[in-house]
Amino acid sequence: MIPFAPMANIGPTKNMLPFLLLLLAYPFSSSAQKEEIKLQNPSFEDFNKIGSPPAGWRDCGFTGETPPDVNPHPEFYVTRPAQNGNTYLGMVTRDNDTWEGVGQRLEKPLQPGKCYAFSIWLCRSDTYRSPTKTTRQVEFFTQPVKVVFWGGNSDCDKAEKLGETAVVSNTDWKKYDLKFKPTRSLQYFFIETYYQTPVLFAYNGNVLVDNASSLVVISCDTNEPVAANDNRPGDRVNTPPAKIPPAPKPVEPAKPEPGKPEPTPPAPGPVTFNETLKGADMQVGQTFQMANLYFPADSATPRPISFKELDKLYDFLVANPKISIEVGGHTNNVPKDAFCDDLSTRRAKSVADYLIKKGISADRIKYKGYGKRNPIADNSTEAGRKKNQRVEIKILKVD
Repeated sequence: MIPFAPMANIGPTKNMLPFLLLLLAYPFSSSAQKEEIKLQNPSFEDFNKIGSPPAGWRDCGFTGETPPDVNPHPEFYVTRPAQNGNTYLGMVTRDNDTWEGVGQRLEKPLQPGKCYAFSIWLCRSDTYRSPTKTTRQVEFFTQPVKVVFWGGNSDCDKAEKLGETAVVSNTDWKKYDLKFKPTRSLQYFFIETYYQTPVLFAYNGNVLVDNASSLVVISCDTNEPVAANDNRPGDRVNTPPAKIPPAPKPVEPAKPEPGKPEPTPPAPGPVTFNETLKGADMQVGQTFQMANLYFPADSATPRPISFKELDKLYDFLVANPKISIEVGGHTNNVPKDAFCDDLSTRRAKSVADYLIKKGISADRIKYKGYGKRNPIADNSTEAGRKKNQRVEIKILKVD
């Protein structure tokens, strides 16, 4: 307890010095200690390595695909200096519709209703080479992508989307500031890369990730940027650009081991169905679109004008009895997901039913609704939405 002298005994200023020193010995906190959740290895430090995420982070990518990498690494032609420490995380999207992500268990869960400030440094490497399964050659993964943040309650669980950045096109390190407000308790934190949306087709892209902050509790009334709308220029670090090495020579496809069959080449792209198509020219996986197949709005019953087109498909199957197909229904992105899935499935089924009723064996026909998952045009335009509202036929078997 601080002793207080009677007022009458307080003398000149010099006699107050012991009293002031006693006050300084008992400091009073002016503000409460900030509440935060610290990440394990937020700077992604580790040995420079291929196909393994940095210590403290778990691979959350696709089964059968390689995990993210610790960069810089000469194998990928990624030589940019780290924003913090010595290494950073490198993640890619691929042209086979897969992408990479990492996650970890938090020291304590994110709480519903609380707001959290978070920052992370990102950039794009203008050189990032890697083999692809699509072409079986070394390609450059240089297209810009964005970063999406998720919360969950088990490893790699994407229970709730917390937010996303703008597309990361900058090739110098840039700080991205975000704010999260979970709606439930979330014990795991997950970072993944994803394509620029809307996605017209999957592509090879990359993002470099470094120096993540803690998740700091803040007032929900602040003007901090919201995660899903972070389009500010942000802070930049003028790190020297990477030296671009000469492009690698194409890698010859790996030869199969003796006794093993040659790998099946990728199927050619979709074509429009017409009477000139021949079964002998078809390959498994080949798709073609029904150009003159129409449905009323929100209906799965083909318009009468469509029967001529369906009869052409029937004649094709009669002439090629060894071919089996899948009828795929697709929609634009305007309705909700569940509605799109249901409508596309019913439309695909109606085409399959028509062919079966005319005499094609049901064993040769499958149907599937893809909803809005596989657009082929820009959904922001009317013309693009019409193109996405379609039926495609895929060759499943040719003999």
